[in-house]
Amino acid sequence: MSITEFTGLSFEEVKEIALSKNQPAFRAKQLFNWVYRKKIFDFSAMKNLPDSLIMILDP
Repeated sequence: MSITEFTGLSFEEVKEIALSKNQPAFRAKQLFNWVYRKKIFDFSAMKNLPDSLIMILDP
C-alpha cells in the first residue's frame, strides 16, 4: 500500500486495514497519528511500528 493510498482514509478504515493484516487495533492509532498529526508520510520513519508491519504496508 502506498502512502498516497493511505492518506484520506478514516480512522475506521485504517483500523480495518490493521486488523486485516493481523495487527492489533492499536496499530491503527499509531499509523493515524504518524500521518495525520505528525505529517510523516514514510512508513519506514514510523519508529514505533514493527518492521514486519512496515514490510506489509510498504513492500
